[in-house]
Amino acid sequence: MRDAGHGNNFDFIRILAAMLVIYSHQHVVSAHSEHPPIPQQSWGGIAVIIFFALSGYLVSQSWERDPHLLRFSMKRVLRIWPALIVATLLCAFVVGPLVTQLSLRDYFDQSNVYSYVVNTIGLNIVDKIPSVFDANPFHGVNSSIWTIPLEIKCYAYLAIAGLLGFMRVRLFPLVLILGIGWWYFFLGYFFNGVGAELPNAPRVLFIEFALAFAYGAAMNSLRDVWKPRRFLCSCAVLLAGIGFGLAQHVYVALLAMLPFFVVVFGEMSTPFFRRFGRFGDLSYGMYIYAFMTQQTICALTGNILPLWPALVVSTACTAVLAYMSWHFIEEPAMRLKRFMRMRKTRPMSEVNAGI
Repeated sequence: MRDAGHGNNFDFIRILAAMLVIYSHQHVVSAHSEHPPIPQQSWGGIAVIIFFALSGYLVSQSWERDPHLLRFSMKRVLRIWPALIVATLLCAFVVGPLVTQLSLRDYFDQSNVYSYVVNTIGLNIVDKIPSVFDANPFHGVNSSIWTIPLEIKCYAYLAIAGLLGFMRVRLFPLVLILGIGWWYFFLGYFFNGVGAELPNAPRVLFIEFALAFAYGAAMNSLRDVWKPRRFLCSCAVLLAGIGFGLAQHVYVALLAMLPFFVVVFGEMSTPFFRRFGRFGDLSYGMYIYAFMTQQTICALTGNILPLWPALVVSTACTAVLAYMSWHFIEEPAMRLKRFMRMRKTRPMSEVNAGI
């Protein structure tokens, strides 16, 4: 058990985001219609924006404190792959045989089972194993992990920017998000008259999530500017969001406000919320185990459970798996980082994030 008094709200935000993903995917798994908060994003999509914003803020601290490519890369590997490998093997060799309509011999004779494992671990996400969840309304095996390659791509771009010296330019992340945001949303959509119909536009989700990542990195770079002036900066960001909203650019308003307030709240120390990490950082485990758990429960029950009971059961089972993943896989893997020479002591927010 980790020290619950580490002094910020990041663990709570990560758990909340993971819960939003589970809630959103329960509608997909159970063949229910979700009512998204805005037309352009589901609750799960908003949760991914939260994850990317936090990641940009905290991982940029990791590079800032130890700008060494190999050590930076190994920390990312230790954080992502051990749990992902175990979840993938569990999905293919435990869940698959449990729910397949084939005999065990026929199931394991499928080359697709082994190619699924190799491709998923290699982040070439192929979210299907024949005969697995075929009777479910949705046939994906572990559909939530499609964002992991996108996040790793953000890590790679951050490292490249760091190696080129751009991360030492304090305004670089801010200029980046303003430039790409203007090009992507306004030149790409609004000037073409399709801004109000964003779901019908040719969206590139990586750009949208990478903007949230860069937003988090910009807040880290400028933290000595906004931290002493949280109220004034919050008012400015809120007014900008309201302005975009009044101009009917609701999604831009969301992207303008959400990363900022997520980071600001994460840096706060609220007595109730800061205790969410006392059992460990369960958010990644919840993220990689939830969908297969939801699909398994749907398959074993024949999808007869109503939405909310199915959500409660799935969340409880996922939380148990996430707890085991943290204490038996993720935390032991990250202890290996002690063998990597660090240039400076990491900030507490980075330690809490396990990066």
